[in-house]
Amino acid sequence: MQARSIQRPHLRRGAGRRARDRGYDISPSKKIAFAWREPGKAPTEEPNIYQVESVLLWLHDGTALAISPGDYWDTGTVRANRYDFHAIWSPNGRLVIELTDFRWSTETLRLYSLGGQGRPVLSLDLKPIMEQAVRKQLRKSVKNEASYAFEIQGDNSGEPPRLTIDNTGLIKARIEMQVPKEENPEIYVDVVFQIRERDGAIEARPLSVRKSNQKN
Repeated sequence: MQARSIQRPHLRRGAGRRARDRGYDISPSKKIAFAWREPGKAPTEEPNIYQVESVLLWLHDGTALAISPGDYWDTGTVRANRYDFHAIWSPNGRLVIELTDFRWSTETLRLYSLGGQGRPVLSLDLKPIMEQAVRKQLRKSVKNEASYAFEIQGDNSGEPPRLTIDNTGLIKARIEMQVPKEENPEIYVDVVFQIRERDGAIEARPLSVRKSNQKN
């Protein structure tokens, strides 16, 4: 089985099958998926980690809809060490959040709006927006807020990430804040954000940011 790797601008042979096997990468319509690549390399070769790209593409021909710097890769025999990847889709497949985690920290939290036919794909880096709101809440109760790592709960624990987005752009997430390699108790924060498109760009505003007393 070949890796989830594509060649500009089309999918390498076998990569579409790899994306289909990893069902959570694929849109509800089964027409769009995420892939990874290092341009110019075969999909079975281990990539240069500094050259990896994350690609949102059409499955039928591999045409890229969006290309961003990436961290996650998987050749089918080896994969990126300690990285995990998830794609969180809205039920209608028009919105998707790309989520990449490394150990105890969420590294990528990128939103895509696929729009309708003929409309460009819009994107928004959600991580700094969401993390800033969570850290502002955290500073009300801890003095060493900067020591805490930001992570979507469940992202790197083998459990499904506590992150959803609906067809209206309402995002709900459970954030786990912890001090790496320390015995400090984790702090959980529940957030609700609303996204909207305005003047050809995506905006996200917080509706609710509050600490949770429960892990589950």
